[in-house]
Amino acid sequence: MERPNEIETRDGTIIPLKKLEVSDGIVITPPYTGISYDDFQDRMILRQLVRAFYRQQADRIRMGNQFDALLRADYIPVDKANILRAQVLGIIEDGEKALVKQIEKTLKKEPIWTEFCVHVPGIGPKITASLIGEALHPLRFLTVSSYWKWSGLDVRDGRAPRRKPGEKANWNQWMRRTAYMIGKCFVRTGKGLGAELYHEYREKMIRLNRGIVFCEKCKSTKGGPLQIYVGPGESPPDGCPKCGRPMLWNQAHQDLAAVRYAAKIFLACFLAKWREQAGLQTPDPYILAKEPKLHTHKYSPEDFMVKKLKRGSKRGVKK
Repeated sequence: MERPNEIETRDGTIIPLKKLEVSDGIVITPPYTGISYDDFQDRMILRQLVRAFYRQQADRIRMGNQFDALLRADYIPVDKANILRAQVLGIIEDGEKALVKQIEKTLKKEPIWTEFCVHVPGIGPKITASLIGEALHPLRFLTVSSYWKWSGLDVRDGRAPRRKPGEKANWNQWMRRTAYMIGKCFVRTGKGLGAELYHEYREKMIRLNRGIVFCEKCKSTKGGPLQIYVGPGESPPDGCPKCGRPMLWNQAHQDLAAVRYAAKIFLACFLAKWREQAGLQTPDPYILAKEPKLHTHKYSPEDFMVKKLKRGSKRGVKK
């Protein structure tokens, strides 16, 4: 099979493929080894479609905020500003709708969408396309832990990894964003196992006094509120170490921790289902083997699925 040096997507993005090696139609370059070249092309295009959608969405939101600022400053008459706003933002919204249609059309070829994700409350075509497009093939990840680490959902020194000045992040930023969206969509939907995992973990953090406490009055060395992390087995301070005032729980931190937890469990099931469809086996998460007495329950992809969802026809899947 003759292989081009680059791929041009529908939005004009050029993807170089000079380092990709193909033999008999199968990619042999790590970490894409084992995927057919045709599937590689389709999923690479799917990746660019999703990224183009989110960039276009961010531009629309940013321009809408700029129009709002102009209206508040009385730089433009209200009637003219509304007409201009509708015209400019309408063009961007039409582009977003076209990208979504193309994403849904491409997803029809992916069994992980038609057999699994379409039946999960809160998981739509854009999230599924991002999961497929960023990973390209489930063979890249032999364990759930490696998938979590690549998505930026691993734990380092008891906390979520953060960027450090001068150092390159060793996780996929788009996947970390997608994982956050997965957890938030579970919360907004309020249905299925994902929402239950979120509320269960957040209630657990409140019950066990885990999270971050802060003082409304005192400032840290970086200028923000003085915060103290309360980890497992630790007790929250009786008061602020500087002024002695009672410290408050950071509810946003508890929310993000619960979002990460729900997203991690779903991604583990997503990878297991994807590898199963590819004829591969997925070992159990490390925590199940490390502490079998404390962690005995293993979630399966079927636990997330709700067969009676009335939305299949809108997503390119026949009822």
